[in-house]
Amino acid sequence: MAPPLSVNIIYNKANTYGLNDDAEVIDRILRKLQDSIGHPISKPRLVDMREPLSHSDINVHLEIPVFAAIPWAHTNIMLVNPEQWSFAYDSYVHAFDALIFRDPVSAEKFRIAFAEKSLSTDNIYVVPWMAAWQSKDYKGKYGISTDDGFVCFVAGSTSKYEYLKQVLPYWLPSDPTLTVYTTREDFAEGLKKNGLAENVTVKCQDLSSEERKRISALHTGHLICSQGEAFGYAAANSEVCGTFAIMNFLPTFEHFYDNPTGISWLSNSYDESTKVRYSSAKPTTMIREELDTAFYRFRNSDFGEIRKIRQQIAINRFNESCKAFLPMLTKVYSYIKERRPAKGVYHCPPILNQDDCPPISIVTPTYNREKLIEIAFHNLLITDYPQDKIEWIVIEDNEKTPHMASEKIISFQLQVPKIKLKYIPIEGRMTIGEKRNHAIENASNDIILFMDDDDHYPETSFRRRVAWLIKGTKRGETGRANIACCTTLALYDLKFGTSAVNVPPFDIPFSQRISEATLTFRKSAWLERKFPNVSIAEGEGWIAGREEQVIEMPPQQIIVAFSHSNNQSSRRIPPSENKPTCFWGFPKEYLIFIHGLIGVQVEEDKKTTKSSK
Repeated sequence: MAPPLSVNIIYNKANTYGLNDDAEVIDRILRKLQDSIGHPISKPRLVDMREPLSHSDINVHLEIPVFAAIPWAHTNIMLVNPEQWSFAYDSYVHAFDALIFRDPVSAEKFRIAFAEKSLSTDNIYVVPWMAAWQSKDYKGKYGISTDDGFVCFVAGSTSKYEYLKQVLPYWLPSDPTLTVYTTREDFAEGLKKNGLAENVTVKCQDLSSEERKRISALHTGHLICSQGEAFGYAAANSEVCGTFAIMNFLPTFEHFYDNPTGISWLSNSYDESTKVRYSSAKPTTMIREELDTAFYRFRNSDFGEIRKIRQQIAINRFNESCKAFLPMLTKVYSYIKERRPAKGVYHCPPILNQDDCPPISIVTPTYNREKLIEIAFHNLLITDYPQDKIEWIVIEDNEKTPHMASEKIISFQLQVPKIKLKYIPIEGRMTIGEKRNHAIENASNDIILFMDDDDHYPETSFRRRVAWLIKGTKRGETGRANIACCTTLALYDLKFGTSAVNVPPFDIPFSQRISEATLTFRKSAWLERKFPNVSIAEGEGWIAGREEQVIEMPPQQIIVAFSHSNNQSSRRIPPSENKPTCFWGFPKEYLIFIHGLIGVQVEEDKKTTKSSK
């Protein structure tokens, strides 16, 4: 019998509200539908997007597409939040088997935009969503609403805060009471800044799930407004509680809450965003008139009838969600059956045995690195990649300075004759992009690896990089990538002995996130497009628009990038008063060696090793 389907739900675990609810809803749906597809499904593993990865049958990405996670699952599903979808994410659409939208308006808007960019749209699905909370949780537990005022849960949402900030000036002392909960002190102060009516209270408090349920159930009215929502759990939870709700006319709210019972609306005007595809809502000049209408309806409502109708609607949503989710899950399951190996084990990260290593060309541009070039020598001496399969191309600007590395490079060739070395001196100066192009032009092999002269590449680095290129899998296709690279890097400062992990922002284009020092590619990718004539971020223009050809590697055992005063990297370790404690497993002898190259002595005490100038 085949093992249960394994599932990773990948998201930012620092978000303790909406994304946690997303994960809970997905878990409930999968448990319900496993019988429908005829295959058991394991309880999802909840994974922070910065954690080391493990392989699964299904990766579900919440809100942020994690490109590095794509090869780690047979299938990948994206739960889209239109409000948070950066234009940069468009370049990842090709990698997903399914994109889930929770309302048809947003789905259609994205479908049109993707089609205009010649991106696939046949993987878009609309699944009406539901609350993670259930009506049965309230019956007999919290009782019937006893507070005849309103509650508003802002939590840490900027969208909710910005909209509410424009509503509160219109909330009058004669209106029902309003209690606002936020987890951020700056939000609380911002809401109070321009003065509040005496019946409005703002509390800065991090509520537990149980506290939030209790407070929700005890208030007769809920104020739910935001600049934008993919779904809006505050609105869904209000429905589960069966309370009266004042909402603003967002597309997702308008779609889900078409039954007018117990709902009053605030109209919006919209501002287009230059960063995301979602328009930002704000109140109109009709805000006070609309509040008057809402409060009139509120004061003249039959709350028992509202509770009965709204809670029944909430109960029905689960079956509606499952019904819409099933065709997508059935399709994904068919992909899994195609992509799972018929026998044996699926290896991720991919494995490349030494006997199977193809010949490679390693490219190293250098300039005035007579001392630091010894780090490159060390990388080549410790690598487990067969030396007779390595061609090392070193290209150096020749300005007749006393710091040229030419003599040391020639000496290294004599000491390590198995490595085929090509030394290319250049008269004058070239940009890094030009040097890379010239070196690749002289490369004999089909597979090219970049190795900077001042970074550490662990023993298995070259073999791992080649394995990802020729054996890595995306959407069931193995070995189809033309380019492999890392975005996240381990850093080590040679002057101060401090360490860090650099993770570029997820919402910038992938081409701006890559590390050129880890680029591994087929020569055909370079023949298709040469590197631009620049010395910083030369990989950006080389990659942009070709993300479909790229597979992202995890940073472990690939590189430790060294920072020092003479390199041009934009990745720096911020100053810190903390004592150095992380040395990436480097032995004492190696620490003495690398720090000594820039004139820093290493002092040893009983507990740790530190550097001193």
